[in-house]
Amino acid sequence: MGGVRIGILGLDADALARADSDAPIDVLGGGDPPGILGVDSAIPLDDIQRVIAKVTKDWDPPSPRTTPPIVVAGATLEKAAEQLNKLAEWGEGGGSLRTDPIAAGNSTNLTVTMHANLVRRLPSWSGYAKASPATKAEWNQMVRKLAAH
Repeated sequence: MGGVRIGILGLDADALARADSDAPIDVLGGGDPPGILGVDSAIPLDDIQRVIAKVTKDWDPPSPRTTPPIVVAGATLEKAAEQLNKLAEWGEGGGSLRTDPIAAGNSTNLTVTMHANLVRRLPSWSGYAKASPATKAEWNQMVRKLAAH
């Protein structure tokens, strides 16, 4: 990569004279970049002990927001399992977290505000009400494990 940096914006007389020639002009490339822009000097982080004193979050309650269930049919648990196995996933969970920016400075006790876009979709079995207590217990155990997953 060639070129010459003549002045920060390339508006010096030497740069304008080179514009008429075939010599490459690289106003922004090559050489050392300019210093930090702005009028304030940098704040060294070594001298600042910033502590997160409080965290506020927007997902309690509920945590996370529950979306409509995935309904499976079947008169028996075996039939419900067949319905579940036809799905790409038995449930859906996840999302993303973000925080509001923390202002620059040297304050020591900070409040961090977090926002979430969380999803949790769990299966619901339409035959659950008619199932035996043992079958309900088996279904409940599966849903608990799926929710923990």
